[in-house]
Amino acid sequence: MREHSVPLILIVVIAGGIFLNALHSEFIWDDNPVIVENDHIRDLRNAFYFFTPEYWQVLYVEDRGMRGRVYRPLVELSFAVEYAVWGLNPLGWHITSLVWHALNCVLVYFFAHRIFADKRAATFCAVLFAAHPIHVEAVVWAKARSELLAFMLMLSSALLYLRYLDAPSRARRPDWLYLSSLALFALALVSKASAIVLPPLLLLYVWRFVPRATRRGALGALLPFVGMVGAFFAFRSFTPTMAPTMQLDPYQHLLSILGTVGTYLRLLLLPLGLCLHHRSPVAYSLWAPEPLIGLALSLVLLGAIGLAFRRSNIAFFALAWLLISIVPISNLKLLPRLIGEVRAYGPSMGFCLLLAALLHGLPSLSRGRSPIVSLDRMAIGLCAFIVAAYSGLTVARNVEWRDNFTLWQDTVIKNPGSLDAHRNMARIYMEREQREAALPHLRHAVDIYPEYTWALEQLARLCTEAGLDEEAIAAYEMLLRYHPDDAHAHLALAEQYFKGNRLVEAEDHLKAALRHHPESAATHQRLGYVYVLQERYDEASAEFRRAAELGLDEAALHHALGTVSTSMGRNEAAVAEFRQALRAEPDRVQTWAAMAECYEKLGNAEEAVRCYNKCVELGGPLAEMAQSRLEQLRPHEQD
Repeated sequence: MREHSVPLILIVVIAGGIFLNALHSEFIWDDNPVIVENDHIRDLRNAFYFFTPEYWQVLYVEDRGMRGRVYRPLVELSFAVEYAVWGLNPLGWHITSLVWHALNCVLVYFFAHRIFADKRAATFCAVLFAAHPIHVEAVVWAKARSELLAFMLMLSSALLYLRYLDAPSRARRPDWLYLSSLALFALALVSKASAIVLPPLLLLYVWRFVPRATRRGALGALLPFVGMVGAFFAFRSFTPTMAPTMQLDPYQHLLSILGTVGTYLRLLLLPLGLCLHHRSPVAYSLWAPEPLIGLALSLVLLGAIGLAFRRSNIAFFALAWLLISIVPISNLKLLPRLIGEVRAYGPSMGFCLLLAALLHGLPSLSRGRSPIVSLDRMAIGLCAFIVAAYSGLTVARNVEWRDNFTLWQDTVIKNPGSLDAHRNMARIYMEREQREAALPHLRHAVDIYPEYTWALEQLARLCTEAGLDEEAIAAYEMLLRYHPDDAHAHLALAEQYFKGNRLVEAEDHLKAALRHHPESAATHQRLGYVYVLQERYDEASAEFRRAAELGLDEAALHHALGTVSTSMGRNEAAVAEFRQALRAEPDRVQTWAAMAECYEKLGNAEEAVRCYNKCVELGGPLAEMAQSRLEQLRPHEQD
């Protein structure tokens, strides 16, 4: 181990150093339902419970926005352990993720060393893996712990299996290595199902690197790995799984697979434009950018595999690793988030192996000649340049993951068509009570998905509060176009029409609201006021009485009946109703104001002044109006 100390120190320093500015990041997005609001992880006594299908069924029923929660009990256990250590201090969670990433980089080094049998080439691979910017999502996002854990266990299992094969004969192979390898693979599977790529990768390794004399026994030793995959999926069938977020015909599905593969390959080759929500790979024509780029890159990958098949075992294995590990994340089964950079953590190993192989092979290009610049130094310098570029991009990307606001703002800039980005920006602004800033994001969300109920409701509500009545009306009308049974939307739209004195439309929507929710006292009361303004007093009285039967309080009822009497010119009857309302609720300022107006019409200035004085005493929006009336009435009172 001492001979590897210098490379390992370099690898750990790079892996740790470039993520130091991420340690003070907050819990992000799904971290809240999965970690912060997840009461189950707050008790280590649930450790066994996490491994039962019942636990995941409970999570599915609770539905706290924890989309994508599939059977990963070891990850849940790791959350519980971490909660016991760190509580909900995000700094501790980020430290743990950073340590695990550094450990994975060390494992990458040892695995690459077995492939290359060369420390420099293995170091190339490990430092490239440590610094690649596509790993930010896996390292900084606490919820993405499954990727780090599954990769660590999968690679540890592979290394133990290869150590097991090192013995010169089957009889001399230590069984504990093999059993440990199987156990670690089982743990990798219950961390994340993407670990299923290990058996085919080990098969390729045996085929290309294991001597023919021992190959047969090595292949036989892989059968339990395959059986374990089958057993895992059979057991996982007892846990809930999320239905696809969309339905595609076979051709569109194929195009989405091409687009997905193309996106991951492009980001591995050129990690620019990293984004929490990339453009959807779903397309309706092969000539769309995503599937076209995906097809081109897939053909290049397959061609490179064919070229490397007879020329380089290492290049062939690296390319095959890349291809095999991308297949499970290529949306063969449509995923809730179609593109997730976190999923590229494992496939990036194949890419880094390939890049290290190219750098390692650079000196061989001299073929005995003496080049002007040492190709050995050139390989080291080129690797250092790539790692430096990767590190700069990683450090910058860490800043974008600092908090929810920064992350979603970055996502909106890079992908203005992201519904999730606009929705989350709107929520953040609303939580900060910056309603004007939330409005553009709600408008974008509605443009992207016109049937989005939440966005339409919030847009209509904020427009109402901002006095944008026509836009509020348009939002409610659109909401009712897609959800005609929404009684709340009918009622809110009626309020808008009522405010604009569009009484016929208000009446229509109030009646529609009552068809869907006939027991609403408030709706009957509002319909009664519409009838008052339409001078349909008998119908208004009937609505007020019906509202009283449904629970309208006595003060509101008598105030409403007083309003009917006032509108009919029956001011004495109105005063009687208002007095009953005040007996039930003495501080009802609007009733004092209405009664004062009735006394004015009856010519009783003294009582009007008394009522207006009470309005001033109670305060509120009507106090200023009452004070103005008092100034006009008091001279008459003195006369």
